[in-house]
Amino acid sequence: MKKIIFFIVLCLMTLFFKNTGGQILDKLGKRVEQKVKQRAGQKVDKAIDKGLDKTEETVKNKSKEPHNKSSADTQDQVESDKAASHFKVNTKFDFVAGDKVIEIDNFSKVNLGDFPSQWNTNGSGEVVTIDGQDGKWLEMKGNFTYFPEFIKSLPDNFTIEFDLVFNYAEKYLERNILGFYFIVADKVTREDPVFKFGFNKPGKGGAGIEFHSYQPNTLEIFNWENKQMNDNSETKAGASFLKSMPNHVFRISIWRQQDRLRMYLDDNKIVDAPRLLQPVNKINMFKIGFEDWGHAGRAYISNFRFAESTADMRNKLITEGKFVTSGIYYSTGSDKIKPESYGVLRQIAEILKEDPSVTINLVGHTDSDGSAGTNLELSKKRAAAVKNVLEKEYGISAGRMQTDGKGQSQPVSSNNTEAGKANNRRVEFIKM
Repeated sequence: MKKIIFFIVLCLMTLFFKNTGGQILDKLGKRVEQKVKQRAGQKVDKAIDKGLDKTEETVKNKSKEPHNKSSADTQDQVESDKAASHFKVNTKFDFVAGDKVIEIDNFSKVNLGDFPSQWNTNGSGEVVTIDGQDGKWLEMKGNFTYFPEFIKSLPDNFTIEFDLVFNYAEKYLERNILGFYFIVADKVTREDPVFKFGFNKPGKGGAGIEFHSYQPNTLEIFNWENKQMNDNSETKAGASFLKSMPNHVFRISIWRQQDRLRMYLDDNKIVDAPRLLQPVNKINMFKIGFEDWGHAGRAYISNFRFAESTADMRNKLITEGKFVTSGIYYSTGSDKIKPESYGVLRQIAEILKEDPSVTINLVGHTDSDGSAGTNLELSKKRAAAVKNVLEKEYGISAGRMQTDGKGQSQPVSSNNTEAGKANNRRVEFIKM
Protein backbone atom coordinates (compact mmCIF):
# COMPACT_ATOMS: atom_id res chain seq x y z
CA MET A 1 0.00 0.00 0.00
CA LYS A 2 2.83 2.47 0.92
CA LYS A 3 4.67 1.72 -2.33
CA ILE A 4 1.60 2.58 -4.38
CA ILE A 5 1.13 5.85 -2.53
CA PHE A 6 4.80 6.77 -2.90
CA PHE A 7 4.78 6.02 -6.63
CA ILE A 8 1.70 8.15 -7.30
CA VAL A 9 3.04 11.04 -5.23
CA LEU A 10 6.42 10.89 -7.02
CA CYS A 11 4.79 11.01 -10.46
CA LEU A 12 2.62 13.95 -9.52
CA MET A 13 5.56 15.82 -8.05
CA THR A 14 7.57 15.33 -11.25
CA LEU A 15 4.65 16.40 -13.47
CA PHE A 16 3.56 19.48 -11.56
CA PHE A 17 6.71 20.53 -9.73
CA LYS A 18 7.44 23.42 -12.05
CA ASN A 19 4.01 25.00 -11.56
CA THR A 20 3.27 24.30 -7.91
CA GLY A 21 4.89 24.76 -4.63
CA GLY A 22 5.89 22.20 -2.07
CA GLN A 23 2.93 23.07 0.13
CA ILE A 24 0.45 22.25 -2.61
CA LEU A 25 2.20 18.99 -3.36
CA ASP A 26 2.06 18.05 0.30
CA LYS A 27 -1.71 18.60 0.41
CA LEU A 28 -2.19 16.73 -2.84
CA GLY A 29 -0.21 13.80 -1.55
CA LYS A 30 -2.38 13.57 1.54
CA ARG A 31 -5.57 13.67 -0.54
CA VAL A 32 -4.26 10.92 -2.81
CA GLU A 33 -3.36 8.86 0.21
CA GLN A 34 -6.86 9.32 1.70
CA LYS A 35 -8.53 8.41 -1.57
CA VAL A 36 -6.48 5.25 -1.98
CA LYS A 37 -7.31 4.20 1.59
CA GLN A 38 -11.00 4.94 1.02
CA ARG A 39 -11.17 2.83 -2.13
CA ALA A 40 -9.24 0.03 -0.51
CA GLY A 41 -11.67 0.13 2.42
CA GLN A 42 -14.65 -0.06 0.07
CA LYS A 43 -13.20 -3.16 -1.55
CA VAL A 44 -12.72 -4.76 1.86
CA ASP A 45 -16.34 -3.90 2.82
CA LYS A 46 -17.62 -5.46 -0.39
CA ALA A 47 -15.63 -8.59 0.30
CA ILE A 48 -17.04 -8.80 3.84
CA ASP A 49 -20.61 -8.24 2.59
CA LYS A 50 -20.16 -10.94 -0.01
CA GLY A 51 -18.94 -13.36 2.64
CA LEU A 52 -21.83 -12.53 4.98
CA ASP A 53 -24.37 -12.93 2.17
CA LYS A 54 -22.98 -16.35 1.43
CA THR A 55 -23.13 -17.33 5.10
CA GLU A 56 -26.73 -16.11 5.48
CA GLU A 57 -27.82 -18.00 2.38
CA THR A 58 -26.25 -21.17 3.75
CA VAL A 59 -28.11 -20.73 7.05
CA LYS A 60 -31.43 -20.18 5.24
CA ASN A 61 -30.94 -23.28 3.11
CA LYS A 62 -30.06 -25.31 6.19
CA SER A 63 -33.24 -24.18 7.94
CA LYS A 64 -35.32 -25.31 4.96
CA GLU A 65 -33.74 -28.77 4.85
CA PRO A 66 -35.78 -31.53 6.50
CA HIS A 67 -34.42 -33.28 9.55
CA ASN A 68 -32.70 -36.56 8.93
CA LYS A 69 -35.91 -38.58 9.02
CA SER A 70 -37.28 -40.51 6.11
CA SER A 71 -40.23 -42.29 7.71
CA ALA A 72 -43.85 -41.97 6.57
CA ASP A 73 -44.67 -40.62 10.04
CA THR A 74 -42.52 -37.56 9.38
CA GLN A 75 -44.28 -36.84 6.08
CA ASP A 76 -47.69 -37.34 7.68
CA GLN A 77 -46.76 -34.84 10.40
CA VAL A 78 -45.72 -32.29 7.77
CA GLU A 79 -49.01 -32.76 5.91
CA SER A 80 -51.10 -32.54 9.08
CA ASP A 81 -49.21 -29.40 10.14
CA LYS A 82 -50.20 -27.82 6.83
CA ALA A 83 -53.84 -28.77 7.33
CA ALA A 84 -53.91 -27.47 10.90
CA SER A 85 -52.30 -24.18 9.90
CA HIS A 86 -55.56 -23.28 8.14
CA PHE A 87 -57.66 -24.15 11.19
CA LYS A 88 -58.28 -21.32 13.66
CA VAL A 89 -60.35 -22.01 16.75
CA ASN A 90 -63.36 -19.90 17.69
CA THR A 91 -63.94 -20.70 21.35
CA LYS A 92 -67.53 -19.39 21.28
CA PHE A 93 -68.69 -21.66 18.44
CA ASP A 94 -70.23 -24.70 20.12
CA PHE A 95 -72.39 -26.10 17.30
CA VAL A 96 -72.09 -29.88 16.93
CA ALA A 97 -73.50 -31.34 13.72
CA GLY A 98 -75.78 -34.38 14.02
CA ASP A 99 -73.93 -37.68 13.73
CA LYS A 100 -76.63 -39.58 11.79
CA VAL A 101 -77.15 -37.93 8.40
CA ILE A 102 -80.73 -38.29 7.14
CA GLU A 103 -80.51 -36.24 3.96
CA ILE A 104 -78.01 -34.20 1.97
CA ASP A 105 -79.31 -32.03 -0.88
CA ASN A 106 -76.89 -30.04 -3.01
CA PHE A 107 -79.14 -30.13 -6.12
CA SER A 108 -76.31 -31.72 -8.11
CA LYS A 109 -78.69 -34.09 -9.94
CA VAL A 110 -81.31 -31.43 -10.74
CA ASN A 111 -81.28 -29.90 -14.21
CA LEU A 112 -80.68 -26.16 -14.35
CA GLY A 113 -83.99 -24.34 -14.64
CA ASP A 114 -85.98 -27.09 -12.88
CA PHE A 115 -87.53 -27.00 -9.42
CA PRO A 116 -86.11 -29.82 -7.24
CA SER A 117 -88.52 -32.73 -6.85
CA GLN A 118 -87.76 -33.17 -3.14
CA TRP A 119 -88.94 -29.62 -2.33
CA ASN A 120 -92.28 -27.82 -2.45
CA THR A 121 -93.41 -24.19 -2.63
CA ASN A 122 -96.49 -22.03 -2.96
CA GLY A 123 -94.69 -19.91 -5.55
CA SER A 124 -91.94 -20.69 -8.00
CA GLY A 125 -88.23 -21.28 -8.05
CA GLU A 126 -85.49 -23.00 -10.01
CA VAL A 127 -82.04 -24.50 -9.68
CA VAL A 128 -79.31 -22.16 -10.93
CA THR A 129 -75.58 -21.57 -10.75
CA ILE A 130 -73.99 -18.44 -9.26
CA ASP A 131 -70.93 -16.78 -10.73
CA GLY A 132 -67.95 -17.31 -8.48
CA GLN A 133 -69.64 -20.02 -6.38
CA ASP A 134 -69.36 -23.78 -6.62
CA GLY A 135 -72.26 -26.13 -7.24
CA LYS A 136 -75.95 -25.56 -7.86
CA TRP A 137 -78.37 -23.40 -5.88
CA LEU A 138 -82.13 -23.25 -5.35
CA GLU A 139 -83.31 -19.75 -6.21
CA MET A 140 -86.16 -18.59 -3.95
CA LYS A 141 -88.34 -15.64 -4.90
CA GLY A 142 -89.91 -13.12 -2.58
CA ASN A 143 -93.34 -13.50 -0.93
CA PHE A 144 -93.28 -17.31 -1.06
CA THR A 145 -92.33 -20.20 1.21
CA TYR A 146 -90.18 -23.26 0.50
CA PHE A 147 -89.79 -26.53 2.35
CA PRO A 148 -88.01 -29.88 1.87
CA GLU A 149 -90.49 -32.73 1.62
CA PHE A 150 -87.88 -35.29 2.65
CA ILE A 151 -88.25 -34.01 6.21
CA LYS A 152 -91.15 -36.12 7.49
CA SER A 153 -90.51 -35.39 11.16
CA LEU A 154 -88.11 -33.33 13.22
CA PRO A 155 -86.52 -35.44 16.00
CA ASP A 156 -86.09 -34.13 19.52
CA ASN A 157 -82.40 -33.71 18.72
CA PHE A 158 -81.43 -32.68 15.20
CA THR A 159 -79.32 -30.28 13.16
CA ILE A 160 -80.05 -28.47 9.90
CA GLU A 161 -77.30 -26.73 7.93
CA PHE A 162 -77.20 -24.94 4.59
CA ASP A 163 -75.45 -22.19 2.64
CA LEU A 164 -77.43 -18.99 2.03
CA VAL A 165 -76.92 -16.05 -0.35
CA PHE A 166 -79.01 -12.87 -0.79
CA ASN A 167 -79.20 -10.72 -3.88
CA TYR A 168 -81.02 -7.36 -3.75
CA ALA A 169 -81.01 -4.07 -5.53
CA GLU A 170 -79.11 -1.74 -3.19
CA LYS A 171 -82.03 0.62 -2.61
CA TYR A 172 -84.27 -2.23 -1.41
CA LEU A 173 -81.90 -3.77 1.13
CA GLU A 174 -83.93 -2.43 4.06
CA ARG A 175 -87.24 -4.01 2.99
CA ASN A 176 -86.82 -7.71 3.62
CA ILE A 177 -87.92 -10.49 5.94
CA LEU A 178 -86.36 -13.92 6.20
CA GLY A 179 -88.14 -16.53 8.29
CA PHE A 180 -87.37 -20.06 9.48
CA TYR A 181 -90.36 -22.04 10.78
CA PHE A 182 -90.77 -25.34 12.63
CA ILE A 183 -94.32 -26.53 12.10
CA VAL A 184 -96.81 -29.15 13.25
CA ALA A 185 -98.57 -29.76 9.94
CA ASP A 186 -101.55 -32.10 9.61
CA LYS A 187 -101.88 -31.49 5.88
CA VAL A 188 -100.08 -29.68 3.10
CA THR A 189 -102.22 -27.94 0.50
CA ARG A 190 -101.86 -24.58 -1.20
CA GLU A 191 -104.87 -23.31 0.73
CA ASP A 192 -103.48 -24.38 4.09
CA PRO A 193 -101.74 -21.77 6.28
CA VAL A 194 -98.71 -24.03 6.19
CA PHE A 195 -97.90 -22.36 2.90
CA LYS A 196 -98.56 -18.82 3.99
CA PHE A 197 -95.84 -16.39 4.95
CA GLY A 198 -95.76 -14.51 8.24
CA PHE A 199 -97.49 -14.85 11.59
CA ASN A 200 -100.51 -16.87 10.42
CA LYS A 201 -100.68 -19.97 12.57
CA PRO A 202 -99.82 -22.90 10.29
CA GLY A 203 -101.35 -26.34 10.79
CA LYS A 204 -101.43 -27.12 14.49
CA GLY A 205 -98.79 -24.61 15.46
CA GLY A 206 -95.06 -24.58 15.95
CA ALA A 207 -92.44 -21.86 16.25
CA GLY A 208 -90.60 -19.36 14.11
CA ILE A 209 -87.57 -17.08 13.87
CA GLU A 210 -87.71 -14.02 11.63
CA PHE A 211 -85.07 -11.49 10.61
CA HIS A 212 -86.53 -8.06 9.82
CA SER A 213 -84.26 -5.63 8.00
CA TYR A 214 -87.00 -3.01 7.57
CA GLN A 215 -86.75 -2.37 11.32
CA PRO A 216 -83.38 -1.60 12.93
CA ASN A 217 -81.75 -5.02 13.09
CA THR A 218 -84.80 -6.74 14.57
CA LEU A 219 -85.04 -10.46 15.15
CA GLU A 220 -88.38 -11.97 16.23
CA ILE A 221 -88.67 -15.31 18.03
CA PHE A 222 -92.15 -16.72 18.62
CA ASN A 223 -94.12 -19.84 19.43
CA TRP A 224 -97.67 -20.26 18.10
CA GLU A 225 -98.63 -22.69 20.85
CA ASN A 226 -98.58 -20.16 23.66
CA LYS A 227 -98.85 -17.10 21.39
CA GLN A 228 -95.72 -15.78 23.03
CA MET A 229 -93.72 -13.18 21.10
CA ASN A 230 -90.12 -12.76 22.16
CA ASP A 231 -87.84 -10.01 20.93
CA ASN A 232 -84.44 -11.35 21.91
CA SER A 233 -82.31 -8.24 22.33
CA GLU A 234 -79.11 -10.24 22.57
CA THR A 235 -79.52 -11.45 19.01
CA LYS A 236 -80.51 -8.20 17.31
CA ALA A 237 -77.07 -7.65 15.85
CA GLY A 238 -77.40 -10.88 13.89
CA ALA A 239 -80.31 -9.52 11.87
CA SER A 240 -78.16 -6.87 10.21
CA PHE A 241 -76.75 -9.46 7.81
CA LEU A 242 -79.88 -9.07 5.66
CA LYS A 243 -78.75 -5.67 4.49
CA SER A 244 -75.07 -5.45 5.32
CA MET A 245 -73.66 -8.29 3.23
CA PRO A 246 -75.53 -8.97 -0.01
CA ASN A 247 -74.02 -11.67 -2.22
CA HIS A 248 -72.03 -13.09 0.69
CA VAL A 249 -72.26 -16.85 1.32
CA PHE A 250 -73.52 -17.44 4.86
CA ARG A 251 -73.51 -20.79 6.60
CA ILE A 252 -76.72 -21.27 8.57
CA SER A 253 -76.61 -23.90 11.34
CA ILE A 254 -79.67 -24.85 13.41
CA TRP A 255 -79.45 -27.14 16.44
CA ARG A 256 -82.37 -28.53 18.40
CA GLN A 257 -81.97 -30.22 21.77
CA GLN A 258 -85.44 -31.05 23.10
CA ASP A 259 -87.15 -27.68 23.76
CA ARG A 260 -84.00 -25.66 23.17
CA LEU A 261 -83.18 -24.19 19.76
CA ARG A 262 -79.93 -22.52 18.74
CA MET A 263 -79.09 -20.84 15.45
CA TYR A 264 -75.69 -19.82 14.12
CA LEU A 265 -74.72 -17.43 11.35
CA ASP A 266 -71.33 -18.60 10.12
CA ASP A 267 -69.51 -19.19 13.43
CA ASN A 268 -71.58 -16.73 15.48
CA LYS A 269 -74.45 -17.86 17.70
CA ILE A 270 -77.36 -15.49 17.07
CA VAL A 271 -80.25 -17.37 18.72
CA ASP A 272 -80.34 -19.44 21.89
CA ALA A 273 -83.96 -19.99 22.95
CA PRO A 274 -84.18 -22.60 25.76
CA ARG A 275 -88.00 -23.04 25.67
CA LEU A 276 -88.93 -22.32 22.06
CA LEU A 277 -90.08 -25.74 20.85
CA GLN A 278 -92.89 -26.91 23.12
CA PRO A 279 -95.65 -28.05 20.77
CA VAL A 280 -98.38 -30.44 21.85
CA ASN A 281 -97.76 -32.57 18.77
CA LYS A 282 -94.54 -33.57 17.06
CA ILE A 283 -92.99 -30.98 14.74
CA ASN A 284 -92.84 -32.45 11.26
CA MET A 285 -91.98 -29.60 8.89
CA PHE A 286 -89.19 -27.09 8.36
CA LYS A 287 -90.08 -24.10 6.19
CA ILE A 288 -88.18 -21.10 4.83
CA GLY A 289 -90.16 -17.92 4.16
CA PHE A 290 -88.89 -14.93 2.22
CA GLU A 291 -90.51 -11.49 1.82
CA ASP A 292 -89.08 -8.75 -0.41
CA TRP A 293 -92.17 -6.49 -0.67
CA GLY A 294 -92.38 -6.95 -4.42
CA HIS A 295 -88.90 -5.64 -5.23
CA ALA A 296 -87.57 -8.69 -7.09
CA GLY A 297 -85.13 -9.77 -4.41
CA ARG A 298 -83.75 -13.30 -4.47
CA ALA A 299 -82.38 -15.74 -1.93
CA TYR A 300 -80.37 -18.86 -2.77
CA ILE A 301 -79.64 -21.99 -0.75
CA SER A 302 -77.35 -24.98 -1.29
CA ASN A 303 -75.55 -27.80 0.54
CA PHE A 304 -78.55 -28.60 2.74
CA ARG A 305 -77.73 -31.14 5.47
CA PHE A 306 -80.33 -32.66 7.81
CA ALA A 307 -79.08 -34.98 10.57
CA GLU A 308 -80.20 -36.50 13.83
CA SER A 309 -78.09 -36.14 16.96
CA THR A 310 -78.08 -39.59 18.52
CA ALA A 311 -74.81 -39.82 20.43
CA ASP A 312 -73.86 -38.77 23.93
CA MET A 313 -70.24 -38.07 23.09
CA ARG A 314 -68.84 -38.45 26.61
CA ASN A 315 -70.74 -41.66 27.34
CA LYS A 316 -69.87 -43.16 23.97
CA LEU A 317 -66.14 -42.52 24.32
CA ILE A 318 -65.51 -43.03 28.03
CA THR A 319 -68.07 -45.73 28.89
CA GLU A 320 -68.62 -47.60 25.63
CA GLY A 321 -65.11 -47.00 24.33
CA LYS A 322 -65.86 -45.51 20.91
CA PHE A 323 -67.38 -42.34 19.53
CA VAL A 324 -68.03 -41.92 15.79
CA THR A 325 -68.84 -38.64 14.06
CA SER A 326 -69.51 -37.44 10.53
CA GLY A 327 -69.53 -33.88 11.85
CA ILE A 328 -65.89 -33.13 11.09
CA TYR A 329 -65.89 -31.49 7.67
CA TYR A 330 -63.04 -31.33 5.16
CA SER A 331 -62.54 -29.60 1.86
CA THR A 332 -63.29 -32.02 -0.99
CA GLY A 333 -60.41 -34.43 -1.58
CA SER A 334 -58.34 -32.72 1.12
CA ASP A 335 -57.36 -33.04 4.77
CA LYS A 336 -58.06 -29.33 5.37
CA ILE A 337 -60.58 -29.12 8.22
CA LYS A 338 -63.44 -26.65 7.82
CA PRO A 339 -64.46 -24.14 10.55
CA GLU A 340 -67.84 -25.87 10.96
CA SER A 341 -65.92 -28.58 12.83
CA TYR A 342 -65.10 -26.32 15.79
CA GLY A 343 -67.86 -27.64 18.05
CA VAL A 344 -67.25 -31.38 17.88
CA LEU A 345 -63.47 -30.99 18.19
CA ARG A 346 -63.91 -28.72 21.17
CA GLN A 347 -66.13 -31.26 22.94
CA ILE A 348 -63.66 -34.08 22.27
CA ALA A 349 -60.87 -31.93 23.70
CA GLU A 350 -62.91 -31.16 26.83
CA ILE A 351 -63.55 -34.86 27.43
CA LEU A 352 -59.85 -35.67 27.06
CA LYS A 353 -58.86 -32.84 29.40
CA GLU A 354 -61.24 -34.12 32.09
CA ASP A 355 -59.40 -37.45 32.25
CA PRO A 356 -55.68 -37.18 31.32
CA SER A 357 -55.30 -40.96 31.60
CA VAL A 358 -57.46 -41.58 28.51
CA THR A 359 -55.61 -42.35 25.28
CA ILE A 360 -57.34 -42.67 21.92
CA ASN A 361 -56.86 -44.01 18.42
CA LEU A 362 -58.26 -41.77 15.67
CA VAL A 363 -59.36 -43.69 12.59
CA GLY A 364 -60.39 -41.90 9.40
CA HIS A 365 -62.87 -43.20 6.80
CA THR A 366 -63.94 -41.91 3.38
CA ASP A 367 -66.72 -42.50 0.87
CA SER A 368 -66.06 -44.42 -2.35
CA ASP A 369 -65.46 -41.44 -4.65
CA GLY A 370 -61.97 -41.84 -6.11
CA SER A 371 -59.60 -44.79 -6.06
CA ALA A 372 -59.16 -47.10 -3.10
CA GLY A 373 -55.48 -46.23 -2.77
CA THR A 374 -56.08 -42.49 -2.83
CA ASN A 375 -58.88 -42.78 -0.28
CA LEU A 376 -56.75 -44.90 2.04
CA GLU A 377 -54.03 -42.27 2.07
CA LEU A 378 -56.58 -39.47 2.43
CA SER A 379 -58.24 -41.13 5.43
CA LYS A 380 -54.88 -41.39 7.18
CA LYS A 381 -54.08 -37.75 6.51
CA ARG A 382 -57.49 -36.65 7.78
CA ALA A 383 -57.05 -38.55 11.02
CA ALA A 384 -53.58 -37.02 11.41
CA ALA A 385 -55.04 -33.55 10.79
CA VAL A 386 -57.57 -34.06 13.60
CA LYS A 387 -54.80 -35.19 15.94
CA ASN A 388 -52.73 -32.15 15.06
CA VAL A 389 -55.62 -29.74 15.72
CA LEU A 390 -56.33 -31.35 19.09
CA GLU A 391 -52.65 -30.98 19.96
CA LYS A 392 -51.88 -27.52 18.54
CA GLU A 393 -55.17 -25.74 19.22
CA TYR A 394 -56.52 -27.51 22.31
CA GLY A 395 -53.34 -28.62 24.10
CA ILE A 396 -53.93 -32.39 24.05
CA SER A 397 -50.61 -34.23 24.30
CA ALA A 398 -49.62 -35.97 21.06
CA GLY A 399 -48.51 -38.97 23.13
CA ARG A 400 -52.14 -39.66 24.05
CA MET A 401 -53.24 -40.04 20.42
CA GLN A 402 -52.55 -42.51 17.63
CA THR A 403 -53.93 -42.28 14.09
CA ASP A 404 -54.93 -44.69 11.35
CA GLY A 405 -57.07 -44.73 8.23
CA LYS A 406 -59.28 -47.31 6.53
CA GLY A 407 -60.19 -45.42 3.37
CA GLN A 408 -63.43 -46.65 1.78
CA SER A 409 -63.06 -50.23 3.00
CA GLN A 410 -65.56 -50.10 5.90
CA PRO A 411 -68.72 -48.25 4.80
CA VAL A 412 -71.59 -47.90 7.27
CA SER A 413 -74.07 -46.68 4.63
CA SER A 414 -74.63 -47.02 0.91
CA ASN A 415 -72.38 -44.88 -1.27
CA ASN A 416 -75.21 -44.51 -3.79
CA THR A 417 -76.73 -41.50 -2.02
CA GLU A 418 -75.30 -38.21 -0.79
CA ALA A 419 -76.53 -38.94 2.74
CA GLY A 420 -74.87 -42.35 2.67
CA LYS A 421 -71.59 -40.86 1.51
CA ALA A 422 -71.77 -38.26 4.27
CA ASN A 423 -72.20 -41.00 6.88
CA ASN A 424 -69.21 -42.86 5.45
CA ARG A 425 -66.99 -39.77 5.68
CA ARG A 426 -66.37 -40.13 9.38
CA VAL A 427 -63.77 -40.22 12.13
CA GLU A 428 -63.74 -42.82 14.90
CA PHE A 429 -62.36 -41.97 18.34
CA ILE A 430 -61.48 -45.30 19.96
CA LYS A 431 -60.44 -45.50 23.60
CA MET A 432 -57.27 -47.56 24.05
